[in-house]
Amino acid sequence: MVHFGHRPAQLYYAGNSDYQRAWREFVKFRHLLANMAKPSYNDKRKLEIMAKDLVKYRWGNVKDSLLLVAGLEALTKKLR
Repeated sequence: MVHFGHRPAQLYYAGNSDYQRAWREFVKFRHLLANMAKPSYNDKRKLEIMAKDLVKYRWGNVKDSLLLVAGLEALTKKLR
């Protein structure tokens, strides 16, 4: 039996320390902007750039194809 599938992309970037650091900075800055009386254009632009960088981390080196090969004997042993 052969199964072709895809892994969730989160498995690739969630454990990456650079991604986690960038995510924390993004959330902090987003919170600061939300609480500002009148955020400047530069601040909004900086938040947009941070969001684009997070997308790059998420989809930068995704290898989402997965091939699973299992023999019928192994499958029948698991079912018993």
